[in-house]
Amino acid sequence: MKARRWLSAVHRYLGLTVGLLFMLLGLSGSIITYQEELDAWLNPALLTAANCGERARLDVAEAAVRSAMPTGAHLQRARLAHRLGGVTSWFYLDRQGLPWEMTQDPCTARVLGVRQADAHLLAWIYRLHGSLLMGDAGYVLLGVTACGLLVLLGCGIWLWWPRHGRWRSALTVKWSSSPARWQFDLHRASGSYSGLLLLVPAFTGIYMALPPVTTSVVSLWSTVTSYDPPASDVAGPVAVNLRQAVDRALETLPDANPKVLVMPADGGGVYEINLFKTGDRQWRKHGEWTVFIGATTGRVLRVDAPSGHTAGDRFIRWQFPLHSGEAFGDIHRLVVALAGLVPSLLGVTGVLMWLRKRRKSHRHC
Repeated sequence: MKARRWLSAVHRYLGLTVGLLFMLLGLSGSIITYQEELDAWLNPALLTAANCGERARLDVAEAAVRSAMPTGAHLQRARLAHRLGGVTSWFYLDRQGLPWEMTQDPCTARVLGVRQADAHLLAWIYRLHGSLLMGDAGYVLLGVTACGLLVLLGCGIWLWWPRHGRWRSALTVKWSSSPARWQFDLHRASGSYSGLLLLVPAFTGIYMALPPVTTSVVSLWSTVTSYDPPASDVAGPVAVNLRQAVDRALETLPDANPKVLVMPADGGGVYEINLFKTGDRQWRKHGEWTVFIGATTGRVLRVDAPSGHTAGDRFIRWQFPLHSGEAFGDIHRLVVALAGLVPSLLGVTGVLMWLRKRRKSHRHC
């Protein structure tokens, strides 16, 4: 009984301290689970293209984008359309170092528009969820918060766990009872149904906030491969264009499709061609295969393939898709989005229960 009172106190005060952040992260996480769809709905002229049977050649698309870029801008990467009606997004830095996103119809290569890459609503919500708009300090705070959430959820599950024969009452809400009782039932039942689901984003959130720390811990039991781009094989200017680099990558992986293309620096370097194959489920947006092409020679410098991943690599690579809902398709995304609403329900009912208990204690004083 003494242990239960201690766990109840830990659960209560963690809820009152990290609970508000939990609610904020849950709501923002639910929104960015459908970031692309919501962004396209808010900005249809910029992010919606006509469906077509054949896409424009990559060199034609790149030429159209480069001609529309301001003087002195540096093209960084492209994210090719990966759904019907989607657009190709090209990202570049202007002469002042500000990031911009230019969208393009993948069928006609017509430039649809330009916006500052980190200044629109969904990008703001994404940064709020990822760093609380606080930069490095926000990552540390979120890492600590994620650890606190694990303890909060663990205590909640322990306190909820019903005795033999009381499972039904622990999983139902008696709406006809007093407000105090149904609020307690609602808090307990919603936590029981979603507790295990919320443990996953809380756990993976530690890696999302503090990847170097998590990687160091994982490396204690398994090798974690560094996937930094290799150095260029030959020093010199860029002599291979983007289409040639993609063609070279497809020669290496003929049954794959390119998704994200990272360009080298103006003075030379390496192309990073990210691809996916039919059946790849872990990375909806980025695929699991990466081919590095020397920008001077066109040689394949390295191929990162799932078959070469260690146990530690696989553990690390699963963190983001599990956190974002991309791991198991649309059903997983829906589950993650709905789970993100639960912390607000738990927070509101938990505060009401705490206030009621405080009022009772004051009346007894």
